[in-house]
Amino acid sequence: RRQPQELVGEQIARAHRLVERPAETERHRLHSFLMQAPAAIAVLRGPTLVFELANDLYYRVVGKRDLLGKPGRAALPELSSQGIWDIFEKIYRTGEPFAAHEFAVQIDRRGDGVLETSFFNWFAQPTHDGSGGIGGVMLFAIDVTEQVQARAQIEEARKSDRALRQAAEQANRAKDEFLAMLGHELRNPLAPIL
Repeated sequence: RRQPQELVGEQIARAHRLVERPAETERHRLHSFLMQAPAAIAVLRGPTLVFELANDLYYRVVGKRDLLGKPGRAALPELSSQGIWDIFEKIYRTGEPFAAHEFAVQIDRRGDGVLETSFFNWFAQPTHDGSGGIGGVMLFAIDVTEQVQARAQIEEARKSDRALRQAAEQANRAKDEFLAMLGHELRNPLAPIL
């Protein structure tokens, strides 16, 4: 025969499992949602900003690297000189979110030391732990490199078009001046003959 404290202990353990199960299910659903999100997402934990989660789009942005469980500065060292880790550390310290539009970032995607410039619209905000304190930083980024490059090409084409128009207008003025001068010169010798 079991003691009452054993029965109570079993009941508490069973209740804990019942409470844990929905929380674990919700955690799993949230993880699945973040992994399938149509944006690059990373979750960083603690003061050294250790990678806890990075979805497939995030890996497309930074290249196939071993990120999880590593501090951010060690996992993506090329971002240090660009001030990005300073921004994340400030978010962790102050709790103030950060947003950037068409933010240029140089990334070593292939792991060969060659930095590629990409542009992102991104938002980073603090995450909170169970006690309400700041537990980490969550990053949400959309790669807008193609749009920025397309706009730059359009601007370059517009500049080229303006330069061509100015050159055509200048050539047209030069032609008019030449014809006026030619007409004047031809009229002068013909005057004595007439």
